[in-house]
Amino acid sequence: MSDIQLLSSKISALPTETSWSQIYNAGNVYVILSLESKDPQKPLQALGKELISTLEGEYFSLETKNFSTIKKALSSVLEVLPDDTTATIVACAVVAGIVYVFAKGQGYIYLRRSTKIVPLLEPHDDLHGASGTLKHNDFLSLGTTSFYTLVPKETVFCAKDSADLSELATPLVQNQPDGTAAGVGIWVKDTNQPIPDSVPQIHDYSATKQAANIPDTAVPQVPEPTETLPNRSSRQSSLIQRLQSMVSPVIAKLGLKRTFLLLLAIGLVVILISSVVSALQSRQSSQYATQFQEVYPPALKKYNEGKALLTLNKSLANDDFLSAKKQLEDNKLKFPEGTPERQQIDSLLVQITSLATEDAQTIQPKEVSSDSSPLLAAALAKPTAQVSQDEAIVYTLTNDGISKNDSPTTLVKKDWDKSRGFAAYGGNFYLLDGKTVLKFTPATSGYGRNTYVQGDVVLANAVSIAVDGSVFVLSADGSILKFTKGIADPFSITGLQKPLVNPKQLFTNTNTDNLYIVDQGNNRIVVLQKNGTFVTSYTADILKNAVQIDVHEKEKKIYVLSGDKVWEIGM
Repeated sequence: MSDIQLLSSKISALPTETSWSQIYNAGNVYVILSLESKDPQKPLQALGKELISTLEGEYFSLETKNFSTIKKALSSVLEVLPDDTTATIVACAVVAGIVYVFAKGQGYIYLRRSTKIVPLLEPHDDLHGASGTLKHNDFLSLGTTSFYTLVPKETVFCAKDSADLSELATPLVQNQPDGTAAGVGIWVKDTNQPIPDSVPQIHDYSATKQAANIPDTAVPQVPEPTETLPNRSSRQSSLIQRLQSMVSPVIAKLGLKRTFLLLLAIGLVVILISSVVSALQSRQSSQYATQFQEVYPPALKKYNEGKALLTLNKSLANDDFLSAKKQLEDNKLKFPEGTPERQQIDSLLVQITSLATEDAQTIQPKEVSSDSSPLLAAALAKPTAQVSQDEAIVYTLTNDGISKNDSPTTLVKKDWDKSRGFAAYGGNFYLLDGKTVLKFTPATSGYGRNTYVQGDVVLANAVSIAVDGSVFVLSADGSILKFTKGIADPFSITGLQKPLVNPKQLFTNTNTDNLYIVDQGNNRIVVLQKNGTFVTSYTADILKNAVQIDVHEKEKKIYVLSGDKVWEIGM
């Protein structure tokens, strides 16, 4: 293919206590990594990100990318996998029109060419692979076994485009308690060819030794197609039959002339509606194109300038990378998931993130009076209590229950085993009891109690909770879950290169634009946007013993309780 373009849809499940998956994509490389462990304390997210980072370094350091070298890079990553962790890896790389596919564990790779579907790779204990030449309008589907269990293959192969697949598959995957489910759909386009009505029939898909420089034994033969999609003529015939069965009774009742006039009127209405919809879509596409030109080219220019400076001045290069990253992250939500503009932005963001270093700020905190923060003053006065603030009122949670900080009256008597986190919001109380989130709401007499989280979501590893209307739950492995009205929302941390280690507290409220995490293991406070995008971090020695923070964004101050003292950090 002279000028290949890959359009993709990426769907992955939310992590659980014992399972995690992530999809890595940079340019024409796609990797699904899925991890499982019987130990709920195992930091799968941190391990997974470390493996992906290692793979990224191995792959992009290859001088020659062919079947043998790519397989060796994947093998080197799997060698460092702990014995108590089960991994599935599904990978695809396109180099000069040749596709290289690999899988280990519970992974599948399918090819659809025209109306034929071929399984290229199926589950296997060892890392195995195949390769071949791509054609215009080919479709590749990569996924774990759990992904294809949740998403029927008919749904995957009949999706019109990346947006269609994301819309159909995401609810099926993310509403299930299986963190190993992940899949990628890849549409292959030759930008120098028009989209034809039909695509050549599938043939032997294995690459030649000359085309890819691969030993004969390294490339398995692709089996004959096992499934076919309904062809266009059969669908058209079925449609005509249905129309005939609908129209015949109408003709019998109204007569031919009246039926003709009725159908003519309906046709005119359909044409009018189609014209309006087409005009609106054209206007929207034009708007996206204009916005894209304002966002993408300047970011790409900064990225290229940064690459040119890497060997001369790493600091200036990093400034360019961070500038390009901010430009893209601030504007990417203007483009819906699955659109070509969004895919180009996401692809460039991955490349930038691989080169940029975190914008960590080393700061010098100053000790201040505890009166600076009523919240931390209450925590300092009652070291064994958990504290939370709702507007101006500070509440404490003790062994007796929940009460206002300045009142001896217990509002909610303790009827739970343990509490790992506590938050007050809108007159309600939210409590992590080691398994789920309990919500206490004011009633005619006292407070009513109910389970906030819906579905089979286990929060045994949770360490902190924060509420701003949605509920955010921080886990010991550094992952964050988000719930709105009790239902899990898609949420993932992006742009954070150094994983969280021993995180202690998550802070946010309606007065803050960001999420703040006390990352004790790295002596820092990590700042994320509320969509999970990394913003910055603050590093200081006192943060290794920090137990609680209170953020005042409008005043640009963070108050930290550490070593029985209150410290102030300027933002």
